[in-house]
Amino acid sequence: MLIAKGYRNIAFIGETNDRGTRGAQRRAGVKDALKAANIDDSRFLAFAPPPITMTQGAQALAEVLQRWPDTNAVICVSDPCAFGVVSACQRRGIQVPRDLAIAGFGEISRTASPTITTVVVDAQVVGRKTGELILELKAADLRGAQLPPQCIEISALPLEREST
Repeated sequence: MLIAKGYRNIAFIGETNDRGTRGAQRRAGVKDALKAANIDDSRFLAFAPPPITMTQGAQALAEVLQRWPDTNAVICVSDPCAFGVVSACQRRGIQVPRDLAIAGFGEISRTASPTITTVVVDAQVVGRKTGELILELKAADLRGAQLPPQCIEISALPLEREST
């Protein structure tokens, strides 16, 4: 979505030690999207151990702008991180999205001002699938059986808001 809107100097604020976390998958997805669009994919900042807080998101913005001053969009590993980046922009006089677009992952972003573009996963679907899997595991256990490993995919969709 950011690429389609014309952003080309895109940075990613992520976590250190994110191996095996959703943050690592988010980072990989952003990197893949940038590569596919032939956009510089080197603006990746591994800032703090997971989960990144709002305060750390605000601190990370300073480092992003110091390293890559021409950045015009920041994708954050999570909404708390993005919320911190928006707050830091307000304190610095950076207008969102005119000067810097911001996106996150999660759902607290709707309470920010401006509201933050995010990636939304349907929590009801996650809960239902989790409940179904627990019931399957319980039934298998009662039969003395084991379920084979499985991967359950739940779609995640971008939700454009005021920050982009």
